[in-house]
Amino acid sequence: MAASHRRNLEILLTDLTVPSLSGVKSSGHVVTVDLVWPRPLIASRSAVKTVHFARGKAVDAEWTWLDRILFKETVEERFGIVIRVSDSMASIRFESFARYLASSLLGFAADVTEDMIPGYGGELAAMPLGHPEKELKKTKAPDLIVTGGIDCLPEDFAVGDTVEVVIPLRSGREVTRTTRRHQPKGPPSRREVVLAKNAPDGAATLAIRAF
Repeated sequence: MAASHRRNLEILLTDLTVPSLSGVKSSGHVVTVDLVWPRPLIASRSAVKTVHFARGKAVDAEWTWLDRILFKETVEERFGIVIRVSDSMASIRFESFARYLASSLLGFAADVTEDMIPGYGGELAAMPLGHPEKELKKTKAPDLIVTGGIDCLPEDFAVGDTVEVVIPLRSGREVTRTTRRHQPKGPPSRREVVLAKNAPDGAATLAIRAF
């Protein structure tokens, strides 16, 4: 295979904005990033991070390289990058989310499972191997605030260069607002859709370096 069709990539999360959260002073969310079909026989790699938002923007002023790193992977031919941001951690139990994630990894060997979740060793990585599938799958997938994805080619990234990649995000939910009326006639309140499902809602920015 030609060298131009293969690259070693370091992928960092450098920015994340979700305008529909701009009315929330502070909230924590689980961010899942999937590298889809990076190379033959590898269907996906996954990175999971807990990210705090302030008024719709991820708090990144003090992020270190360890906070930003998602992947160091070899890619061949076309591949994809998908990002998902969960509902706030105040609305979901992180333990339940971990169990749901673990259920999707059943069937992988321990070393592969751990490799798929950088930043999570030990209990979470080993969970698929130590829990019955029927128990893990009792927990449903958490609701998603936003999702987005792009596809790329290895030759999009020249060795030695860093490319900024912006992934548009779309709402995974319908956001509504209820307005109350004080007129003596007519309905006392009205439900208004302020953000439709699949409508644009922010972006994730990645720094991708080929080495």
